[in-house]
Amino acid sequence: MEKQKTVRTLESQKKELQDQIEDIQKSCKHPELKANFIQNHKGGDKKVMMVCTECDAAVRYPSSAELKDFCA
Repeated sequence: MEKQKTVRTLESQKKELQDQIEDIQKSCKHPELKANFIQNHKGGDKKVMMVCTECDAAVRYPSSAELKDFCA
């Protein structure tokens, strides 16, 4: 029973932190982007995305030229 309470508390804290991150990323102007590998939330496949250097938000897919530079 104690483990279940701990897990619920941790899940609640996790959601609060995710909400804070989301708020920060929504308010960011994303002034500079860089190509980077990102992984989905469940640990699946990785993909290359253009990521904000300030807030770490995945903003868009890279162009062909950006992808070429990333792979070089």
